[in-house]
Amino acid sequence: MNKKLPSIYVNKIDKKLNANSKVYYSFNTNKTLVNEPVLKQTEKKDVTTKIKELFNSPNYVYKMKATITLHDNTIVSKEIIGQTKDKLITMDEETIDIKEIKDINF
Repeated sequence: MNKKLPSIYVNKIDKKLNANSKVYYSFNTNKTLVNEPVLKQTEKKDVTTKIKELFNSPNYVYKMKATITLHDNTIVSKEIIGQTKDKLITMDEETIDIKEIKDINF
């Protein structure tokens, strides 16, 4: 039972390895840390992404209550039941252009 296993070919390493020496530093030339304002998670998403998340969420079955802020700063609370290519359909059989929406919260 003492069979010898075949030998494994191993390359010789004859050069200095420095693969981990290239890293990115977020310092400017004065070696001071560059602080960029951190946006909230909801501010990073645009309206179309939020609408896609609404219709793909497990909470959406038929309708979802939403607070919609339009570009003229009008705040409207509606129940969203569907979407066409460029409009949202509400429970009141109204349509809202997606281009007119500034922000939407569910």
